[in-house]
Amino acid sequence: MNIRYYIIITSLSLCTVFVHAVFRTNVLQPYNIALQPDPYHETKVSFQAGYEGVLAAKAFTPHIDHAGNVLQLYQRHQDGIAALKGFPPTSLPGQYAQIFNINDDNLTHGLFTPYANLSIPLNMLFSIQGRLAHNVSLHGYIPLIYAELKDVCWSQDNKKIEFEDNNLPNLLSVIGKLSGIDLFNGWKRVGFSDAVIFVKWQNDFLQMKPVLRNVRLSLRGGLNFPTGKQEDICQLLSLPFGYDQGYGLYFGGYMMLQFVHDVRFMIDLEFLQLFGNTKTRRIPTAPHQTDLLFIAKDRVFVDPGFTQQYTFMLEKRSLYQGLSAALYYQYFKHNDDTYYPTTNFGNFAIINDAQSIQEYTTHQFLFQLNYEFNQYETSGSRPNLMLFGKYGFNGKRAILTSSLGLQFTYAF
Repeated sequence: MNIRYYIIITSLSLCTVFVHAVFRTNVLQPYNIALQPDPYHETKVSFQAGYEGVLAAKAFTPHIDHAGNVLQLYQRHQDGIAALKGFPPTSLPGQYAQIFNINDDNLTHGLFTPYANLSIPLNMLFSIQGRLAHNVSLHGYIPLIYAELKDVCWSQDNKKIEFEDNNLPNLLSVIGKLSGIDLFNGWKRVGFSDAVIFVKWQNDFLQMKPVLRNVRLSLRGGLNFPTGKQEDICQLLSLPFGYDQGYGLYFGGYMMLQFVHDVRFMIDLEFLQLFGNTKTRRIPTAPHQTDLLFIAKDRVFVDPGFTQQYTFMLEKRSLYQGLSAALYYQYFKHNDDTYYPTTNFGNFAIINDAQSIQEYTTHQFLFQLNYEFNQYETSGSRPNLMLFGKYGFNGKRAILTSSLGLQFTYAF
C-alpha cells in the first residue's frame, strides 16, 4: 500500500474518536469552511494544527437586542420561588413551596440575578485531509478545548423588603440541596468533543470570460459521532462540548467564483440533522420556572432541531507573493429541540417551554490572513500559515465569543 494512503487511513481512524462540535457558543469547529485551506492538486495529504484563544464572551438572551453576562443566557433573573412549584405537596420541594407560599400573581418575589465569568483560553484544532480519486477527498478533525466558569455570584433582587430579607437569604442554598446543583462554585472542563468525518467532492470549471475566470463547485457529507464531553446537570451552566450524545448527519456544499485580479467570492451552505437519544436531563415542573434553577430531573427523549449554517466569503489573493486576505460572515441556527418524557412525571407543554431547548442563533465575522509558502513550486511540500480574528456580534440564546487564532497547514 502507498505510504501516503496508509497515513490517511490510519489518521482518519483516530479522528473518529475525538472531534469538536458547538455547545451554544460560536467557538470555531475545525471543520468550519473558513479554516479549510485551498487544495493542492500536486499533494496527497495535508495536516492542520490550529489554536483559538477567546478574548471575550457574552450571552445574548431570547431578546435579541440584549447582551449580558453568560449566566443570563436564558433569563436575566432566576426565580427561586417558582423553582419549588409543581411538586406533590408531600414532597420536600412541595413542603418548601408551602413555606414560601405568597401571592402567586406577584412574580417579583424571590428573584436573583446571577453573574460569572466564562473563560475559554484554549481551543486546539487538529485535522487531516487526504485526496482520493475523482476529485474526492476524505477529512477528519480533532479539537481539544479547555473552558472554565469562575467568579460565580448571585445578587438578590428586591432587597430592603421585609418578606425578602426575612425569608429568602437561604433560598438558593435550599434549591441547591434539593436539586443537587452546585450553584455557588464554578468549574473547569477540558476534553475532546464529538467525532466528525467528511467525504468531499469538488471540481473547478474554467471560464474564459472578461471578468469571471473560474467556478468551483463542492459537495460534502459526513457523520457526527457522540464522543464528546457530556453536560453535567449538577454543575451550573455546564454545557456539553458536543451535541450531548447525539449522532448526526452532515451535508453541505459551496460555490466559489474567481474573478480577475485574483478576487474570489463564495457562498457555503452546511446542514446537520441530529438523531434523538434518551438520557437524564433537567426539566421544569411549573410555568415561570427559570432554567438555571430546575430542581427536577427525569429521563427524557430529545428530538433535536435542524441545524444550519450559512457562510459568505470575499477574498483577495496575491496581495504580496503568497499573501492573501479574506473576510467571512457566518450565520448559525439550531431549531427548537423537543423533549418527550419517558415517565408520567412532568407536563409535556411545560417541559417544552424551557428556554434552554428553544432555538439559538449566532452571527459572526471572521477576518483572515493567509501566507502560502512555496507558492510557485509544482512538487514537494506546501506549508501554509493562517492568522484570524473572529467577532461574534449578535445572536439568541447563545454565548458569543470574540477571539484570535492561527493555523498551520502542511501538505505533501
